[in-house]
Amino acid sequence: MSDLTPFAALLAARTREPGGASVTFTIPEDWQQGRTTFGGLIATLAVQAMRDKSVRQVQALVEQGGQTAALMLGVFGAARETTVPVMAPGQPAVVKGPADSLQLPFIPGVAPNFTQHFDFRWAEGRLPFTGADSWSSRMHLRLKSEPVDAELLTVLLADTPPSPVISRFTRPTPASSVSWELELRPVADAAQGDAWWRVDTDVIAAAGGYVNQVTKLWTPGGELASIGYQVVAVYG
Repeated sequence: MSDLTPFAALLAARTREPGGASVTFTIPEDWQQGRTTFGGLIATLAVQAMRDKSVRQVQALVEQGGQTAALMLGVFGAARETTVPVMAPGQPAVVKGPADSLQLPFIPGVAPNFTQHFDFRWAEGRLPFTGADSWSSRMHLRLKSEPVDAELLTVLLADTPPSPVISRFTRPTPASSVSWELELRPVADAAQGDAWWRVDTDVIAAAGGYVNQVTKLWTPGGELASIGYQVVAVYG
């Protein structure tokens, strides 16, 4: 970890053009996912840039090396009074807790570089490239870094798990996101530090080399923090 760039330090080093809308981040190699930057980090940096502006809807064009890496539309809303009762989905139980779950190792050249920043524990589902008949995964995870803003941490963690579909392959097979929609939920519990979050991913459809999946992120206290909808292209 000594040679890795902490997430908070990466955020703090951002620069903005005077009077302009352009925000610049420097992304080190340890936050890469193959030849590109980890998608969850791209989304998190875009959210940070959008939050620096005093508007409720803002579009972010993320460029890397002069090329477009992502186009994002952020909609920010404040809580309001309502007669609608609170509906809080309960977190489904898993058989294994973090201590009993299989830890995902970092293997250079196989695992993406950005995974070094996270502690993954596989509670249910199969590991990538094990040839398993699996369409879902349940993982305990946390960021190996000092505490950061809870909203940004939610965006970052929501995109960390690999698609369950890659567990069906017997050798490393490339896959990449085509689109990602993330809905954040207001939560009271935003414990950080060494606390374990949980991310549940389920493939709901697959055909023609594309996979549709739903990911739910839960806080350490069991509150639903986000719901993500993703289309993944699989090259194998």
